[in-house]
Amino acid sequence: MQKRMVILVLLLVLIGCNKSSSLLSEVDQKDLNNDVVTFLEETKEANGIYLYSRVGERQYLILNNIYVNQGEQATFINSIQSQIQNKTLVIKIEELKTDKFDDKRIGKLKVFKINSEDEFDTIQIFKNDKATNFDLVGG
Repeated sequence: MQKRMVILVLLLVLIGCNKSSSLLSEVDQKDLNNDVVTFLEETKEANGIYLYSRVGERQYLILNNIYVNQGEQATFINSIQSQIQNKTLVIKIEELKTDKFDDKRIGKLKVFKINSEDEFDTIQIFKNDKATNFDLVGG
């Protein structure tokens, strides 16, 4: 009985520690409504970090790494983490570079649904541990 209780407590701790990953969930573009798709079309022309945010609707984080400038390395998103700190949604993006243009990780547009289970009034973004801003916010 004691063994089961210890396992249950460990499971609850692990679930509690994993809550930050549920703040962002990657979505397939075909599952988005027309307004979000229109915003995606407007942002597809340039690499960047975008936020679709319309009052009363779901918010989406868009990471565009489709384009590679001639003579430069290609970039791709290696990892993304999020957590709530003092009513601020903190998003940490790790972007890596490669010379291998056949790498399946490059040339991607990623869309993440922001699951606002916890209340936040500010979003702060870090890319490779440096604070950065959205390239465009719209909706």
